[in-house]
Amino acid sequence: MSVVQLANFPLREIVTGGQIRVDRLGRLIDRLGGDRRPLCVTPHRDDVGADDIALDPEADRWVMADPQAFELRLADAVQHDPALRDRLAARLDMLAPDVLWCEQPFLWPLVAPLAEDRAVRVVYSGHNVEWRARRDLLARLGRTAPAVVEQLAWMERALIARADLVIACCEADAAGYAAMGATAIVHVPNGADPPVVEDDSDAAPLARLRARLDPARPVLAFIGAHYQPNWIGLRDLVVTAMRPGGPLAGFQLLIMGEVCRLYADWLRQTGFAMPDIHVLGRVDAATRSAAFRLADGVVLPLTTGGGTNLKTAEALLGPSEVVGTPIAFRGHEERTGAPGVHCVPPDAFAARLAALDLSDREAIRARAAARRPQVAACSWDAVLAAAAAEPLITAVLRGGR
Repeated sequence: MSVVQLANFPLREIVTGGQIRVDRLGRLIDRLGGDRRPLCVTPHRDDVGADDIALDPEADRWVMADPQAFELRLADAVQHDPALRDRLAARLDMLAPDVLWCEQPFLWPLVAPLAEDRAVRVVYSGHNVEWRARRDLLARLGRTAPAVVEQLAWMERALIARADLVIACCEADAAGYAAMGATAIVHVPNGADPPVVEDDSDAAPLARLRARLDPARPVLAFIGAHYQPNWIGLRDLVVTAMRPGGPLAGFQLLIMGEVCRLYADWLRQTGFAMPDIHVLGRVDAATRSAAFRLADGVVLPLTTGGGTNLKTAEALLGPSEVVGTPIAFRGHEERTGAPGVHCVPPDAFAARLAALDLSDREAIRARAAARRPQVAACSWDAVLAAAAAEPLITAVLRGGR
């Protein structure tokens, strides 16, 4: 059973939440006996392979010139480039999929003709209700782009109309897909791997980070990709509250991931100095483990976005207090009462965080240990085991509908 898993990023360096989800669902395909063939259609980037369909730098500049419409422009750029269009058609012809597993609806126009010409089954593996997530982000930025939102909605509805199965990250997204006409829907939430390694491979980064931090003051941690919703919430609810005189002045913050680039842009624009914020950038497993070991609290200050969040599952499986907004806990609502977990509305976030007693690190670790039975289902092992038992998924991958 040949399964083409179509996404807009390669899987050679798996870093972002989207890449992790695609990789883990790819492992689900493998587990159920599918012959998985990843296929990437992407803007220009350094980690593409020979089989990926990647834009050249000139086309990429046009695509990225409008950040709110780059997904639509990506499909347009491929469709209007005969060489790329032919490469994609040849690649699909060679792979001859029995199942077309589409991760993003804005790629659907590129492969829809294949689904019409062949008896191929289609899976829409949603990361968000894309049109709704874009609408909400634009509103949060104080912008409007109705044509972009409408086009995304049209693409998503077209994919759902053809899909034999729709996979949703959370119940809210499942309801959104149902409202768009989906009937066969399976809920497969995002999971995480425990962030702290079990051996001492994080000893060196642990020593380096300890040397940068004041042990007498609380340490917060945040990890995120280069994605505006990640930065907007972190900026508004945490970083600005760490300015002199703010409720979080005196706290220390470790920022990990490509969201650090957005933080650096903000520093250049504002000219602020933030000596208590430590930028780690893209981190390996050992450095991430060290940061989670040292963090008294992991913050999840999301104020917009859809789906469920890998950062939330990772934090729940970690050794720190977890402080997040209701949006961050979407799909994890039943875990907000677990020991050491705090669900706080955005307008009270900084004040509630400042009021927490983060001085007793042994007590923090004890609460994290106490919640483990309640959050065990957040692990990718548990998520994929449950998904492998879903009859709608097995039916599509084994020849039914």
